[in-house]
Amino acid sequence: MTTKEKVKTYGVVIIVVVLLSLSGLMTLKINSLKKSNELKAIELSTLNDSVKIVVGKHGEVTGKLKAVEIEAASTRKALETAGFEIKDLKDRNISWRKTVAALKVDLKAANEGKIILRDTTYVPVPGEPPVNGLTGEWNDGYLFLKPLIVHKELDFKYTYQTGINFLLTKEKKTIVVNLWLTDPKDPEIQNPYGQITKGNAIFIPEESHWYLKPWIWGLAGLTGGYFLSK
Repeated sequence: MTTKEKVKTYGVVIIVVVLLSLSGLMTLKINSLKKSNELKAIELSTLNDSVKIVVGKHGEVTGKLKAVEIEAASTRKALETAGFEIKDLKDRNISWRKTVAALKVDLKAANEGKIILRDTTYVPVPGEPPVNGLTGEWNDGYLFLKPLIVHKELDFKYTYQTGINFLLTKEKKTIVVNLWLTDPKDPEIQNPYGQITKGNAIFIPEESHWYLKPWIWGLAGLTGGYFLSK
């Protein structure tokens, strides 16, 4: 190989190294900016986390909220920003690294009813004398109440049951989470008393392989074009 050919070869190598370095730096800056923007978007969605309520043709109520799309590298910080405790997830044997979507919502339920109170004998502690009081119970299939009145004091126990369905849809570049409450016994039947009032969500798309990155193919094209032109 002549000196001229060596210089040309070294020149090509230097150009390729410089291009790779510049592309690497640009990728790092872009990724850093993406992460920053993702977290800001999540913070904004957390602050303005009202759900858009849509009523269907037959009176079905569906809540809709936009999910913030994030890169997998931002998962942990994004989950924390959205209000998820990593320790709590670990305690529940949930691997945050495997998270592909996360949803956090507030629920609200309202209904009314009437309870007829009846005389009853209440034994506060086994072995102690019984106490006279009033008791009753009421439920609508979702909310269960059982009040007890003794010595003009009201004690009660309650249980609320409902199911929740959510469905991710994509509208252009926006992920939309559709939410609705269901009958605990039949998920196809809607809960008429419950409503989702607010929430926020994140979605993590599948990562593309490094060899599919646009800058890789751009660099390959530049390098190939250089050699073909010689």
